[in-house]
Amino acid sequence: MRAVTRSPRLSSLLVAGALVAAVSSSASRASAAPPGKGSAKVAHQLLTEGERALKKKDFSTALGKYRASDDAQPSPVARLGEARALVGLGQLAAAEQMYISVLHDGHGKNIVHPPPGAVKEEAALAMSLPYVTLVVKGVDPAKVTASIDGEVITDWSTQHPVDPGNHFARAEAPGLETVEAPFKASEGVAQTVTLTFHGAPVNASSRTSLAQGEAGAGGASSGGHARRTAGWVVLGVGVAGLAFGGVTGALAAKKHSTLSSDCPNGVCPQSESSDLSSYHTLGTLSTVGFIAGGVLAAGGLVLVLLPTHDGPAAETGEKPAGSAANGRIRIQPLLAPGLLGTAGEWTF
Repeated sequence: MRAVTRSPRLSSLLVAGALVAAVSSSASRASAAPPGKGSAKVAHQLLTEGERALKKKDFSTALGKYRASDDAQPSPVARLGEARALVGLGQLAAAEQMYISVLHDGHGKNIVHPPPGAVKEEAALAMSLPYVTLVVKGVDPAKVTASIDGEVITDWSTQHPVDPGNHFARAEAPGLETVEAPFKASEGVAQTVTLTFHGAPVNASSRTSLAQGEAGAGGASSGGHARRTAGWVVLGVGVAGLAFGGVTGALAAKKHSTLSSDCPNGVCPQSESSDLSSYHTLGTLSTVGFIAGGVLAAGGLVLVLLPTHDGPAAETGEKPAGSAANGRIRIQPLLAPGLLGTAGEWTF
């Protein structure tokens, strides 16, 4: 970004654009409301009402009065009022064009006696206006249609005045993806917005196929990662269950050793009923911990080890070697005298 310095070429372009707009506006006004005997009086009354509204900072009303006055009888004084009202409304770019139409005749030459204050006001506005230059890369600029806020820019490689605030630049070229770029304009600052076309030309069908392919690949990949993540979680819970079973089993074994000495011939006195109950509880908890932990650990391990289905095989519809469709998984608990655990079998 840089401070605004308006070049002679930019000035000529602004003058030309403003004069074209002024001529078009004057032509439409002439056809819509030809001046009559009372036009001058009506125009003067509207001009007075516009000045009154402008002093009250009622810029919308002032703009409407000045335009109506200029419709009744075209006048640089009325257009100067329009420019001042537009500045009050924050529409600086439109105000700049209006000032230029006030200061130049229909042939692009400066008028000899402009309305008082118009020259200084236009110069101050020109210095506070934001300007933007669009730069297009990656394609022949002659093939590009560029716009700012939806308004097509014919000579987009030169500076264009815009209002302060947020804007949207857009560039289109045949056979290429549309490029868009938001930007923020600040008073008195000129900036360049670059619109870059990437890749080779594409048509609608190839863009659709590409999007579907990326979505499919992304879905397969994310599905595989999600399954493995779930597998690690299940495996972790299973390991925790096995650890719980081991701890409670050790406590049960210690309790059994104590009861063996206090309960001759396997018969415990009433005083040992509490320890006996704790022993049975610990034994039950240990059994549940080993069974549940073993099943969960084995299941989690299977989820982690199963291969994902993303890749060429998935695209062709073939089942990858090692997929669940071509294999067999079986998990079952083992309960036997002196043995507690799980058994698993998986073949691919």
